[in-house]
Amino acid sequence: MLTTLATVLMMALTTLQSAMLSLAQPEAEPEAPIRTADDLLLALEREGEGIRTLRAGIRYQREFAVAGDIQTRTGTLYYRSAPSDEGGPDSRAFAVNFDTMQVGGVLHRDREMVYIFDGSWVVEKHPRERQFIKRRVVPEGQAFDPLRLGEGPFPIPIGQRRDDIVERFEATLAPVEEGLWDEALVDFASRSTTFQLRLVPRAAFARELELTEVRIWYEQSSEGPLRLLPRMAWTKTADEDESIVQLINVRFNEPLPEGVIDTVPPGAGWDVDIRDDFAERRR
Repeated sequence: MLTTLATVLMMALTTLQSAMLSLAQPEAEPEAPIRTADDLLLALEREGEGIRTLRAGIRYQREFAVAGDIQTRTGTLYYRSAPSDEGGPDSRAFAVNFDTMQVGGVLHRDREMVYIFDGSWVVEKHPRERQFIKRRVVPEGQAFDPLRLGEGPFPIPIGQRRDDIVERFEATLAPVEEGLWDEALVDFASRSTTFQLRLVPRAAFARELELTEVRIWYEQSSEGPLRLLPRMAWTKTADEDESIVQLINVRFNEPLPEGVIDTVPPGAGWDVDIRDDFAERRR
């Protein structure tokens, strides 16, 4: 079950981290034209961090190569960031609330699933089954950035320094339509000026990243807080499974619903499973 969780969160983080690191600074210099992958990576690196909350509709689709099944979930993505008390990286937490699931041509509206990361713990909730699963993924007293390449179970190489990315990946600027198999996806990705960044792991990092290819679509905007807004992300694993995430109606720095990123176990009537493997190792 945690394998599925990691996959979903990894996809959400792909698009989320791109958004967090593409907020324009108030006194930004005029933008240079983006003609190459290097131009795009440098533009993303130059733009500052300023998002404290994010809320967006999310559509997550995964195609399982062996079984041939396609599973689609829709819901809402919530994110918050706060300055560290010790002057280190900002603390980041998020939740993904899926309220519908479609398998084949059958739509299920009673398959709610909730995934939460609060900076130390990952929670998976199944309200219909009244099941609550909580796992510590960060040792007590240690800081953890789930969006940094090579840390923890979410190795997503987006939103980092250009040099870090090109060290691990071959980066190219691809045509917007390349890799898309559906006209609706092409339309979604190319409603305005859009760039597609294609990343292929270099041989030395392929096993660590567990991905064979990543594609991210960015929309260039002249209005609003973002200059490069992530529209969509696609990944392919070594097992040939493909996943695609779309962000819809992204909103920034608005109050989030109370308790939406709360990892406190629910009350009576729930099957609660909490494990702190790091505490067990210290015994």
